Amino acid sequence: MQRGTGLLLVFLTWGLPLRVSAAVLSQSQTAVDGTQHQAAINDSLIWDLNQLKAFSTQLTQYGLTPLQFQDLFWKGLYSAVAFYESPEPFQAEEVYRLLQVNLPQRLTGLPHFQPATTKTQAAFQALNAFSGTWHGQWRHFQFAHLWLSVRSAGWSFASNAVLVGYQSCFTGDGIGWNYVVELADEIVILGYVCHFNAQGQLYAENPHYAYVNQQLQLTWVSDDHVYFECVETAPLPDSARHYRITGGQYLKRSRKTKLVNGFQAHYVRQEQPLPAFTELPVASAWQFWNRSWIHRLSDIEWLDGLLDW
Repeated sequence: MQRGTGLLLVFLTWGLPLRVSAAVLSQSQTAVDGTQHQAAINDSLIWDLNQLKAFSTQLTQYGLTPLQFQDLFWKGLYSAVAFYESPEPFQAEEVYRLLQVNLPQRLTGLPHFQPATTKTQAAFQALNAFSGTWHGQWRHFQFAHLWLSVRSAGWSFASNAVLVGYQSCFTGDGIGWNYVVELADEIVILGYVCHFNAQGQLYAENPHYAYVNQQLQLTWVSDDHVYFECVETAPLPDSARHYRITGGQYLKRSRKTKLVNGFQAHYVRQEQPLPAFTELPVASAWQFWNRSWIHRLSDIEWLDGLLDW
């Protein structure tokens, strides 16, 4: 897969002379239509913010204004595109192999290691599977999430980039969006999450992108983690429908990418006794070494190959 659309985002102000050509008028009308379309998206974002605030008093306490919410949305879109177009991105097969090799005990029988070409309808369907309220435990904290339904957009924000749709959410400690974007005739799923501390201060921002498989399940890639997410109906205690997150932190080196640790969490529809967050050992010999030393050693280029057992 070739990436790198070379987005050039230019913001202009202009005034039309008295006599202009038909081509200039057409370009100007296109710019006006684009501005109106973006304004319509901003209006929808205000509605989204109100929905999320109605769900979470915690979000209300952050004091986030509609303008700040909109600014973070657009910042997230451009940041996620830039991250997806990074010089050395993960390919789908590499991500699947990393999870399958290192966490086989939690992924056995899941037929998700077959990447699929993403289409708009498939992207919307995969994201809408997570719409609604979810409750879960992440490490030692209990969170309630709300994912709104995917909205259609159809706004061209560069010559070869179109925002096809987006999905707003409250993540338990912040806000985020999923974006369905067409880049150079390729449909991709991107994401962006903003984390706030107890005082309502923004302290972390995380762009990521996802691969969709033939079962419309998602595997997300951030700058240091991979997450496989799927909605399931297999029974959990007191819950029929839930979604599962299985993933881990990775170290990307010149010779080989290593999974440092693994984890699994389940989110359910109702507020109830929640399934425990589980730390998973990775299936490689080097996990038994002292991790603080192994990290230091693997930063040395010539030793990195020795650690790739």
